[in-house]
Order: sequence, then C-alpha cells, then structure tokens
Amino acid sequence: MDALILAGGLGKRLRTVVNDRPKPMALIGNKPFLAVLLNFLLNSGVKKAILSVGYKHEKILEYFGNNYNGCEIEYSLEDKPLGTGGAIAKSIKHIKSDNFLICNGDTFFNFNLENYLNFHKEKKSVLSICGFLNSETDRYDGIDHNKDNKIISFSSQKSNICNAGSYLCKLKYFEKLDLPNVFSFERYLKEAQCKKNNFFVYTDDKEEKFIDIGLPDDYNISGLFLKQFMEK
Repeated sequence: MDALILAGGLGKRLRTVVNDRPKPMALIGNKPFLAVLLNFLLNSGVKKAILSVGYKHEKILEYFGNNYNGCEIEYSLEDKPLGTGGAIAKSIKHIKSDNFLICNGDTFFNFNLENYLNFHKEKKSVLSICGFLNSETDRYDGIDHNKDNKIISFSSQKSNICNAGSYLCKLKYFEKLDLPNVFSFERYLKEAQCKKNNFFVYTDDKEEKFIDIGLPDDYNISGLFLKQFMEK
C-alpha cells in the first residue's frame, strides 16, 4: 500500500524552538521526525511513500533521496501553499494502490495498520479516519458516529473519539472528485462530503498518546513517547 505524507507546512508555531528546517525534519533525539514516522509505516507494511513537500523541501530531499530503508520515495512539490486538500489533489497522480494512507507529517499516533485496513475493507468505506480515545475534548474536536462506526458529524465536544490525522482512502473515490487547486481537506470532508458518502471512524479501543510536534509543548516531550519507533 502507498502512503501519502503531508510534509509541506510552514511550521510557524514551532519556529520558537525549531527554525532552521521544515517542521517534519525537527529532530527527535538524533533523527528527523519524518524518519521516525516512515520507520513506523515501514514496519506496518508500507512499501512506497509520496512526500508532499514545500517549505525548505531541499532538506527533505537531501536526507531521504528516492529510497529510505527499502521504501520507495516519490515527491510532490508545492511551489506555493495549496492547503492540505490541494497538496493531496496534486499528489494523487503518484498513487498506484487501490487504497492508500494519508498521514500528516507533523503528527504521530500508534495504530495497527493491518487492523485499520481490514476495517476499511469490511465497511466498504471510501474514506476511513483513524480516531484516538481522548478525554481532553476541550483541546481536540470529537467525531460523532453511530453504532456501526459510520461518521455522523465532526467538531463535537461530546465525543471522546478524536481525529488522529490518518486517513485510509479508496483511490477511485478521489479520482472521481472535481477537486479545487487550493483547499482544506479537513473542511472539505466536514462540509461537503460527509453527508454524501459513507465515512467511517476506526479506533483500536485503547488510549494511546497522540503527538503533534507542531505544538512546542508536544514537541518537547515527543522523544519520550517516540523512542520505541526510532529504528526500523
């Protein structure tokens, strides 16, 4: 399965502690965060990664090249910020697998990809969102769903299942969409697509730590939680 990683953000919130490199290349110990994320995906069975890059992309290309630990690497370059949706739309041409994974290049959540993919196929879902159990509903937007895990709405303050920023997507679904060049993927899902399609939320039913290195407080403690994923 192919994975698309959104690694083109400007990382403005993190610049108080990391200002010499793109956000996904922020060091966790002696490794860039993006390397930690790729190690995790490789161990989960991903064979090819498409990196959507923009700001200071040269540092990413120099580090990873076209192969990282046996994983084929391709690049989709944003000449100007396209939003998360625009970055995905531009990268679709690189995807070859029937289902593909989208991950943010600045967040991490320890999910079981095999179980996640099985869930996605069993539901015949065009898009499945990985959710994490969380009690901080004032910090994260929740996802409301029915007993079959079909998503009803986003942005709920009542649900303790929150969006972990990883999506399993059916390629044919995306190829049929008339996508704009610049847009927010998250807003597009919530406002335009959720009620038209069967979207599902997957959880491992365990409360794992969700890390967002774009926030300085999370970045400063991320090494403690990501140590086990430092090596392939």
